[in-house]
Amino acid sequence: MATAFSRLSELVRATSMRQVRLVCGVILFSYVVSHFLNHALGNISVDAMEIGVYYHTAFWRFLPIAIVFYTAALTHMGLGIYALYQRRQFRWRTIEPLQLVLGLSIPALVMAHVIGVRLGYTLYGHQKLYPQELYLFFVTSNRIWTMTILLIIAWVHGCIGIYFWLRLKPFFARAAPYLLAAAVLIPTLSLLGVYQGGRSVQIEVDDGEWRAHNLTRRQLGSTAEAATLDRITGGLTIGYVGLLGLALAARGVRALRERRRGMIALSYGNGKTVRVPKGLSVLEASLRHNVPHASVCGGRARCSTCRIRIIGDHAALPEPSQREAFVLARVGTADPSIRLACQLRPDSDLSFFQLFTPHTHSADGQASTSARIGQERYLVSLFVDMRGSTQLAEKRLPFDTVFIVNRFLG
Repeated sequence: MATAFSRLSELVRATSMRQVRLVCGVILFSYVVSHFLNHALGNISVDAMEIGVYYHTAFWRFLPIAIVFYTAALTHMGLGIYALYQRRQFRWRTIEPLQLVLGLSIPALVMAHVIGVRLGYTLYGHQKLYPQELYLFFVTSNRIWTMTILLIIAWVHGCIGIYFWLRLKPFFARAAPYLLAAAVLIPTLSLLGVYQGGRSVQIEVDDGEWRAHNLTRRQLGSTAEAATLDRITGGLTIGYVGLLGLALAARGVRALRERRRGMIALSYGNGKTVRVPKGLSVLEASLRHNVPHASVCGGRARCSTCRIRIIGDHAALPEPSQREAFVLARVGTADPSIRLACQLRPDSDLSFFQLFTPHTHSADGQASTSARIGQERYLVSLFVDMRGSTQLAEKRLPFDTVFIVNRFLG
């Protein structure tokens, strides 16, 4: 029992909010893939789409699966809003702010569809399937463009997250061509399926028998019910936009408080000193002032390459967070003067020096080189090996191992 509890405690310490957001994102992306494949059946017929949606809904509305799905959706949305508040620098990579913006726009775009289908079924027993939805999208309104934008945004957002997750996996180089093919084909077939299904419905809509079978009140609901669902959609959308506004306002309040609390000086031990507001991490301060700072994982506390050694008294510094303490313990660092720059947020002047100097190699150990025409030359080849490289890989974090190998190669 004690062993199991200690393992659970270690797992909790090792888990970050990014990992929780990743798990929730994978669950949501699985739903998106299932939904897109169902849309792709429209290239066969609307009847094929209806058969596919039967199995799709049977799986995702199964109570345990539904609880996991909606919990993941709410958690992912909440963590996205918190990430908007927490993120102080958007200069890591251009693709990361893009992913955040796309992710935050999805709830506002999908709100009407979710309320109209899922809440309409729960409150009024509406049976909106593909014929009804395609009729609403293609015949009675011009919402098809909103849905198209939603599909593209959701797919791009999910693919960016999957790329960040898998890019450092050993199999990624071999699987990348197949993943790219899937990333292009699935949304393309999905949009074509929706278009073909919509064309079929536009042709069938003039058939009185088809209308009597597919456009009943049980399936579409009454005008009053639709108005109620629209009001709920509007209220929830305003509430969500309000949450985003609240996060932005909280960022402004935080910045104002930091300015009032004063500035602190960070000295890098090489004569370089910068002044930043209290509350910034050392790594964020380096980015803000364009000071080179090693950080292979991008400030996610998944490596220790941003480590710094504090010069002077370190007793007044904030205690390491659970995540920082876990990483430092993982690399066998017991010295309290060594901290992670991405996690340490000093509230007083600080002097330190970096344990690892920045390098120009990429995180996957590959450096781009220009192609050259082959030629005959006399060469002397030297084979160099790293003694104890196996033990090095076993005892260190993956990011740290890559960093050390890059430095060795450099």
